[in-house]
Amino acid sequence: MEKTVRFLGVVFDRALTWNAHIDEVVTRCNKRLNLLIFEGDGRNKMGRQQRRFVYKALIRSDIDYSCIAYDMAANSTKSRLDVIQSKVLKIYHALSYDRHSNTYR
Repeated sequence: MEKTVRFLGVVFDRALTWNAHIDEVVTRCNKRLNLLIFEGDGRNKMGRQQRRFVYKALIRSDIDYSCIAYDMAANSTKSRLDVIQSKVLKIYHALSYDRHSNTYR
């Protein structure tokens, strides 16, 4: 018997902990985040509006899809998505990785 089942792009596990689904979302978002890092680095290949569009189209849409379902997941599980959001804010505002992004939320 399978441990997880995929239905309409959402991964369900037996205990509905949402760990498997959020793991996949984090993996996909990190891959897409590399696009923002590469294209939005110091050479200004991509402007702020373009970075915002890429973020909303490729990263935020993936995080928001089925968020109502996994809202009941543990806070420690959902906090992994906050890490992605924090990385995006740092890239968007061209902050170094050692600065906090709380002031930009």
